[in-house]
Amino acid sequence: MKLLKGLLLTSIIVLAAASFLRAADSAGEAYYTKVNIWYEDPAKIFSTNYHRGAIIPYGTKVKIVGRSGERVKFTVDDQAGVTFTLTNVNKHSLVNLDGLIKEYFSQEDPKAQGLEFGKFSGKEKDNI
Repeated sequence: MKLLKGLLLTSIIVLAAASFLRAADSAGEAYYTKVNIWYEDPAKIFSTNYHRGAIIPYGTKVKIVGRSGERVKFTVDDQAGVTFTLTNVNKHSLVNLDGLIKEYFSQEDPKAQGLEFGKFSGKEKDNI
């Protein structure tokens, strides 16, 4: 039983360390939005992503500047001086912060030829 508890504790420590390293690695890196991100207050964007207020369009280049708990902070080049904070509402998103980041951001431009955006018709692209 002590061995099992020891293995469990070790696993938890390793997973926590890996999560910390992943968080540190993403800070300062360029990403692109994979969804339209709607907000009324840049400091309070929730993963429920209600369609009201201003919008950060699909395919916008952003820079992740930090992560903490269930929040990821990022900037957008054309909005100097503004830091956006996306908060994961887990009971609605049903994913952890890493999962949410994968759903919202990509290191590849989704509008680049041969990727996701190219699969849509012209009318669908206009609507996006």
